[in-house]
Amino acid sequence: MNRLIKIIRPGIPNFKWIINYQKQSLSGDLLAGTTVGIMLIPQCMAYATLAGLPPQIGLYASLFPMLFYITWGTSPFLSVAPVAISSIFIGSSVGAIVSAAGGTIELLTTLVATLALMEGSIQLIMGITRIGFIVNFISHPVLTGYISAAAISIILSQLGTMFGLSTAGSWQPFVALKGIISQLGNVNGFTTGISMASLFLLIYAKKYMRQDLKSLGLSKVFYGLLPKATPLLVVGMGILFAWKFNLDNRYGLSIVGQLPSGFPGFSIPSLNPNHILTLLPIAITLSLLSLLESYSVGKALAYKKAKLLGPNREFFALGTANIASSFSGGYSVSGSLSRSTVNFQSGANTKLSSLVTIVMVAITVTFFMPQLYYLPKAILAVIIISAVSSLIDFKYLMNLIKLNKTDALSFGITFISVFVFGVKYGLIIGIFASMVFYVWITSRPNIAVIGRIGTSEHFRNILRHEVTTHPHILTIRIDENLTFANSKFIEEHLNILIEEKKAMDNVANIEHFVFVTSNVNYIDISALETLEGLFQRLKNQGIAVILAEVKGPVMDFLEKSGFVKRFGKEKIFLSTHLALKSLTSKKSLNPIPY
Repeated sequence: MNRLIKIIRPGIPNFKWIINYQKQSLSGDLLAGTTVGIMLIPQCMAYATLAGLPPQIGLYASLFPMLFYITWGTSPFLSVAPVAISSIFIGSSVGAIVSAAGGTIELLTTLVATLALMEGSIQLIMGITRIGFIVNFISHPVLTGYISAAAISIILSQLGTMFGLSTAGSWQPFVALKGIISQLGNVNGFTTGISMASLFLLIYAKKYMRQDLKSLGLSKVFYGLLPKATPLLVVGMGILFAWKFNLDNRYGLSIVGQLPSGFPGFSIPSLNPNHILTLLPIAITLSLLSLLESYSVGKALAYKKAKLLGPNREFFALGTANIASSFSGGYSVSGSLSRSTVNFQSGANTKLSSLVTIVMVAITVTFFMPQLYYLPKAILAVIIISAVSSLIDFKYLMNLIKLNKTDALSFGITFISVFVFGVKYGLIIGIFASMVFYVWITSRPNIAVIGRIGTSEHFRNILRHEVTTHPHILTIRIDENLTFANSKFIEEHLNILIEEKKAMDNVANIEHFVFVTSNVNYIDISALETLEGLFQRLKNQGIAVILAEVKGPVMDFLEKSGFVKRFGKEKIFLSTHLALKSLTSKKSLNPIPY
């Protein structure tokens, strides 16, 4: 019964926040919801174009998906809607499939709806079966390298639109840059001017506006809200100028054009088997990427408020959000780092802030779509560039170079792979490279020769501490689990340590070998067979082997395998101190200080 409850628990709607709602939370929720709504509307329209979709689909994906997340999710701060990284992944992967098939925008919208359904189903299953831990296979250096490279790819893909070039932006950075350079003579002056002015305003708002408004003595609501509202102000001014001066007809300014008003119609996504098979690898990769980004953001914000975040319920909630998006004319959604942080910093206390955001999007979709007719596409490109520029993180790489060269290499391989092979394959190559590095590191574990600190019962590495050892006893500690990947390395290294011990202490032979397993949590059958062979050879050389500090689960395995019976339980000691005490009490051995 308890197991059944654990399985169905993520599927139970979470309405406790409504029942326990407190009046003092209202002002913070209203301000945060309004702020995020102002930020979200232009962003999600821009992200939809990044995926190759009409702008209104970004708004559709911000309505029902967010409502479904509120129903099942646990984070009061997470803003669930389209995000830049998922959008470029969809644009580069699904867009390539549509282009190869000579398809239309209708085919693209059909495929992204099916993809959202598949992604949501995968996340739903992960939440129910509690296997969300597999996102841990994507390391933070790999994810940061991927996001940084993808952000640069996004920026390069938008430069053509920003300068009014007719060339379509490529998802491969070098190709996009080459295309831009080849058409520099065709730059549209008016488009470039609007883009540069908009970019200047967005950069100023992000870096300096808050402090300048604060220095003027304005209220906190004003200097806190206006910088975040700047993208929407830029959109409004762009529409006004394009309409007033007829910039599309007179100067070739590319505009969004007619957008449909009202809520999206509900429809069942395509279940074409060919579509499903083609999209499956993309859906799996996208679902993991979305889960990792969403959960890491939600968890970080929850910690700041000393709240708990249930991973399996979060995965279930994201799954329902993506499924809702697939049925309501949207596409893939995820938790946004930038919008969720703004939601948190603006004073959100409960999920009411997200409801306020939904209401703002609903009002826009219902009443203001005709007013977006003259929205310059260049402004959407500038909003994208401004939003993703903060995702480029080379400071993190510099820190990795100082602290961990292997992690820095994982970052670098992922980053370069995105540039060479594109956004679609860069992440996969990075994950594979990090796993190879992990296997390589675990296959070469740290093996420490240890000795006694003074007269205590503590034993430490002879290279790091002043310790005493015995000339005829070699005591070593392995700081890794014992598996098929490292068993041969351990065997070879132990033979070397035995020879070094004899040379260092100037003895003809070692009489005892103490094998300390305090840091070993797991032994597989291959490693056990290798160790048994090694112990037998040592015995043939006249070296008695002793085990110390064997952990419970490891001891259970050794007993079940019959090793303990063959080896002798009397040779296994609870602690290193007891093992050395037993050996030294039988004969007089003079310790040698290091």
